[in-house]
Amino acid sequence: MSKVLNWDKVKELLTLEDVLDGDGLCSAIHKVRGEENCSEYICGACREWLTQPYNPKNILTFKEKEYLKGVIKPFRDKVTAIKKAPVIENYEYISIRLGDDVVNLPNFKKDEMYKGMRINYEYSLEELEL
Repeated sequence: MSKVLNWDKVKELLTLEDVLDGDGLCSAIHKVRGEENCSEYICGACREWLTQPYNPKNILTFKEKEYLKGVIKPFRDKVTAIKKAPVIENYEYISIRLGDDVVNLPNFKKDEMYKGMRINYEYSLEELEL
């Protein structure tokens, strides 16, 4: 049995109208992923995403993964955990544990980003597919 790619799932979810009425395939892909359109017909990020294995249990969106990969790149080997935590009413933040040190990212509105992450659960890089 061959592995199912993101492209296979996109084909199931999209209609011809999604592609024709939008700004092309990229617009339709961003729609499926719940992201803003990048305004290209087919961007490199979407092209790469289409060829990746489909994982119905993705914790992070493609955009969230790409952002966190960039943030942790300089000290990836020191990251021991990443978690989403509440800060004040209706706001949350991402905390990156580097052994005994912690790096906190800017606050964001509750349930607007990192929706697949549980609150106060420390994820490994492998769990987040980083």
